[in-house]
Amino acid sequence: MQVKASRTVCAMVALGLVLSACGGGDDGGERSGGTGEPEASMTFAGPGGELGDVFKASIADFTAATGVQVTYVEGRVGDNFAKVQAGNQSGNQEIDVLLSNDSVDPIGRGQGLFQPLDPQLVPNIEKLAEKARRADGVGVLVMFTLVGLIYNEAELAARNLPAPTSWTDLWNPMYDCVIIADPSGGNGLKGFVAMNFVASGGDLYDIDATIEKLKAMGSHIVGIEGASEQVINDVSAGRGCLSVSNQGRALAAIDGGAPVEFILPEEGTSYIENPLQLVTGANSPVAGQLLINWLLDTPTQQELYETQAFTPMNTDVEPVTTGIAAAVTTADQLDTLNLMEADMATAPVDEWLRKFQSEVAQQ
Repeated sequence: MQVKASRTVCAMVALGLVLSACGGGDDGGERSGGTGEPEASMTFAGPGGELGDVFKASIADFTAATGVQVTYVEGRVGDNFAKVQAGNQSGNQEIDVLLSNDSVDPIGRGQGLFQPLDPQLVPNIEKLAEKARRADGVGVLVMFTLVGLIYNEAELAARNLPAPTSWTDLWNPMYDCVIIADPSGGNGLKGFVAMNFVASGGDLYDIDATIEKLKAMGSHIVGIEGASEQVINDVSAGRGCLSVSNQGRALAAIDGGAPVEFILPEEGTSYIENPLQLVTGANSPVAGQLLINWLLDTPTQQELYETQAFTPMNTDVEPVTTGIAAAVTTADQLDTLNLMEADMATAPVDEWLRKFQSEVAQQ
């Protein structure tokens, strides 16, 4: 408790420096950001569950430090993104800051739904690993997690099967208990990036090669799930023995007692990015950017790392050797991995979804 309190004090001191640098301004600053007093209230769209609890606790500290009242819109990223799209179309934008992911982020950027951040209001960008920054200043990564394989060791042992080591195990017929993570979700989408690369011999975008492998599995695919939580639940309960998950969700589940294991396959890994985005037409751009800055500071980043097993983007985060975070890949370790980095802005995701639904899910 004392540690958390000291972290909050440090964040409040940093926030005070930002507010001092911004100065006053009777008009509350320009709508696009910049200097000026923060607006009295704002709206943040973020996740639910334990991850949402971390954000809500940090936001409560932000409110205590600034007086800015924050309405928290809880939902899945896709649902929250749809609200941003609806607000843009109606000209009545209700969301100021969105916790995005790399399934919807390229769409939002392409539609002009997000606006650049003002470095004066978000100075904590300078504390972040290079991978967290955006050259055009639109958005910034608040967290990052690797995608790999999750499996139920007891279920495999009951079938006299070895632990998986490769992406190819997802279409190896000896594993007759595979659950496919639907590419409509973040885990599934980035899992398909890795599977495409391995199945095709080097093409991140060749989903046809992956689909042919999966079609040959037939009844050995025992389920298809979109939500990462459901994938973990199914594998934990033995409704399947092998699937795709991300490091953060998997390690958190393991820490909570789930009977599963997580590995990064030998060929390499893809990953999920979670940017914070200031929404175009935000009613509270100054407060929104101050909140983004707050969430990028060391206290929240340390909490996401230690309790939710996400790779922290803030390089001031202290590494730990015990607990859930001990197995998390840190930002300075990313260069040691074979990261399969697909450009999701140009990937034909809609075509991937159509082919998967018609050729795998409906068969």
